[in-house]
Parts: sequence; structure tokens; C-alpha cells
Amino acid sequence: MQGLEALHLLRRLRSHRTKYFGNLLEIHRGLTDDVLAGLRAHAVRQHLEALHRDATNDVTDDPGYAGDYRKRLEAYARAREALAGASPLLKKRKETGDAYLDRYAFTGKPKTARKTVAETRSKMGIVVPPKKYRPLGKKDPFEGWNYDPKPAEVKRFVAGAHSAALAGFPGTALKLGHDLWIYRDFHRDAAALLDLAYETLGRDVLRAQLKKALAWRKKCDAEARR
Repeated sequence: MQGLEALHLLRRLRSHRTKYFGNLLEIHRGLTDDVLAGLRAHAVRQHLEALHRDATNDVTDDPGYAGDYRKRLEAYARAREALAGASPLLKKRKETGDAYLDRYAFTGKPKTARKTVAETRSKMGIVVPPKKYRPLGKKDPFEGWNYDPKPAEVKRFVAGAHSAALAGFPGTALKLGHDLWIYRDFHRDAAALLDLAYETLGRDVLRAQLKKALAWRKKCDAEARR
């Protein structure tokens, strides 16, 4: 993103009824405008510091355009000052970039009543009743950051997940679907597994969203081939 886009975010921040924060307004109707403004300011500041972090790294990684990245950092600094005026709390936070994110954003997983029964490659995990999940093997290869599954392996995994689902363990298909989702060559397998899991688990809303996502992907692929 260009530096001026951070300032554009601030203009959006000043409006209490923007499309960007529409869901927030619906969920928190009982909150005052001041509280909502504070929530927006915090969200924008967090995004701003991520931009600052990236631009700081790019100054070193891409020295040919260092001047452009420094201009972005200057724009981010102006945006930061404007945000400070929207939130007394943010005004006190002097950290920038990684230091800000480490202290105020990446503070651990949020508390939730839902417990994951198995990790996924995305670290999101799956939430199903424990009795509806069984692992495909003793060791999960998707835990390796550089794991590159081969077609024969995926074929074996998919067959195992289908067998598990038929035996009453749809969580196995759900996990494998998540694990395979990031691999372009196995996207169809991932989609089929997720659809199977959502149908078996009775998660109709998620199944409908999956269909919308697949339709959008198909449309984008068709436009890219034109």
C-alpha cells in the first residue's frame, strides 16, 4: 500500500457510518460514539504499524526504492499523529512498527470457549466434538513449515479422510480440507473435503459460504484467462 492510503484510512475513520466498519456498528449498537471511535482508531493504528514495519524492512531489502519507502514512513508518521488525536490511549503509545505489534497486537490467542481438537497448517485449528475427529496418522506432516505434499500422498490422505468421515469422524476431513486449501494443485480436493465436513457436521452457513468462495474463484480464473 502507498503511504497516502494510511491517510485515506483516517478519513474513513472519521465517519461513524462507513461501510468498512458497518458490521462493527451493527454488533455494538449499544456503545457510545466515543467508544466506537476508539475501537476504530485502535484497528487503524494496528494496520498502520504493520505498514510501517513493512516499509522499514523494504528500505533495507529494496535499496533502489529506499527513497519511496522513506516517504511512506513520513506519511505513516503524519497518520499516527492524527490518530493520537482520536484516542488518548493511542497518544500514550510511542512504539512503532514491530515494537507496537509485539506489545499491543500479538499478545497471545484470544480467550474463547471453543477448544480446538487439532491444529491446522494455518494455525487456526478445527473445532469439533473430540469424538468426531481422529488423526490420519501418528505424525502430522502439515506441521512442517516447508512441507510440499506429493500427489500420491494427497490421494492417500483424501482416501483416509473419506473413510474417517464415513466412520463418524468428519473432523478428519475438515482438518485435511484446511491443510490442503493453500496448495493450488490440491484446491479441488480441499474444497470437496470441506464441503463433505460441513454437510456431515450440519454447518449449513459455512457450506453456503464455501460455495460462494468457490464461485468467486471460478469467476476470477475465467477473467484471468481472457
